[in-house]
Amino acid sequence: MAVKFSAFTTRTGTLDASTRIVGYDDPAGTKTNVEFTLATLVDNVPNIYNSDGTLSANRLVNFNSNTLQLGNQGTDGAGVKIFQDGRIEIAKWSGSLKVSGYGTQLRQNFLRLYSNTTLGATITGFATLAASSNWTDGGTGGNGFSINSRLGVIGVHNDNTSYAFRVQNSDLEDMFSVRNDGAFALGKGANTTESTGIAIGTNASSTAASGIAIGAMTGHVTTAGLRSIAMGGSTRAAGSYSVAIGYNCGNNSTSVNNCVNIGSSAQGDGANSITLSATNAGDVVPSTAKAFGVYMSSNTTPDLEVVGGGESTLNTSLKITGQAYTELHTGATPADPDWNNGNIQEMTLASSDQDFDPSNAKAGATYILKIKQPSSGAAGTINWNAASATVLWPSPGEPTLSTANNAVDIVTLICVVGGASGGTYYANATLNFS
Repeated sequence: MAVKFSAFTTRTGTLDASTRIVGYDDPAGTKTNVEFTLATLVDNVPNIYNSDGTLSANRLVNFNSNTLQLGNQGTDGAGVKIFQDGRIEIAKWSGSLKVSGYGTQLRQNFLRLYSNTTLGATITGFATLAASSNWTDGGTGGNGFSINSRLGVIGVHNDNTSYAFRVQNSDLEDMFSVRNDGAFALGKGANTTESTGIAIGTNASSTAASGIAIGAMTGHVTTAGLRSIAMGGSTRAAGSYSVAIGYNCGNNSTSVNNCVNIGSSAQGDGANSITLSATNAGDVVPSTAKAFGVYMSSNTTPDLEVVGGGESTLNTSLKITGQAYTELHTGATPADPDWNNGNIQEMTLASSDQDFDPSNAKAGATYILKIKQPSSGAAGTINWNAASATVLWPSPGEPTLSTANNAVDIVTLICVVGGASGGTYYANATLNFS
């Protein structure tokens, strides 16, 4: 029989399965009073949660224009927001987003990550990763995915010496990093310490402004010099404005500037020098400054060495197609012919005796003198052995030079003992060209 609600008394204490709930239903407009227990309610209402609080089955949540929020939010809050358009926002203290499983796809176009280094995270400040199209899976054989669209990455840090973006391998070793000031390193163990530095390859290291280090070997590829370049395995360019290209190439001396080393084991350490090596005989370590050296058959003796302002050498036979000549040097006198001015020299005698005193003679060289008498006045003569030189003549001995004005004699000298001054010569004369 129906009981009026006013007839019920207020229940206090703990509810249990026998507790009854009263109400009414209206199957045929009769508004019949009903009552049922909590146990009956449990049996007739779909259960959403298991006893441990987990969802008992998959659930579909439709929130249209609203946002699903998990956890606390705010500038420094925790939690996750899922927007109706598919965007996922992870707040600053929440950590990171992990996508796992084979062929996993992120199909929406916007992913926003917040993090903080004080919690051991890897992104400082605010960064966005956005794509204008769907992400595609990596196939059935792996768990990677690709992006078939334009991709923009913005990394921000509060100083210029820390990275703004980096990629690590599975061992958490840096494989690619870009600093906030623009310097970047690509390769395992690669690093750069200057804003304009570039390091590419395993263990490549650029430690000076505008330095470039490129290489991928077990040895270090380093550039420590200002505006220097090092390329290859175990290659160094320590001096400023220096270049080292090749294996085991370059030098470690920071005081040797403008030094270029190219080729295997080329390690020239002369300032303002160039060393080319094409030999595997061992380290090529010349120290000649202002020199260009080429090493092919030996690692100690250059096949070709050009020394600026000094003596150059060619350590091989030379075949010339065309002319080979030395320029005619004019204006010499018997008292001071400097053979560094040329092997063929012209001198006009004064109307007096003059001692022959040459300089910079080289043993094995041939020198030719064009000797001209003055255009007027008395004839001039040369005392060939009065100074530091020794001049040997064929029998019957020293010739008498022509005496007519403007007469020309040709004297050929073969040097057998060189020296800074003087020298020893075998001589011959052809006289009286007038």
